[in-house]
Amino acid sequence: MGVPAEGREHMRIYFFGSDWSFPCVESMETWERFKNGHPELEASYIDVRRRPDLAKRYLVSKVPTFISVDNVGREYKRLTRQPTTIDLRDLLR
Repeated sequence: MGVPAEGREHMRIYFFGSDWSFPCVESMETWERFKNGHPELEASYIDVRRRPDLAKRYLVSKVPTFISVDNVGREYKRLTRQPTTIDLRDLLR
């Protein structure tokens, strides 16, 4: 089951991470490449130390965590490891 077409145009992906996490630092290049290839997508990096409120809201307990969110803010899919570009694309399907 995917996100309906009208919801996909407002999909967001959040990358929860921290600069002290080696896997997060290593994930940054893949994240930037994915973000640059999808200018229509709202994609945000969230540092869990600076925004613990958002980490708590989305129940992030480890980093890196990538979460796709639909047009009304509901979590759609989650990935809790270093991603490939295909992994990030699959968060939207």
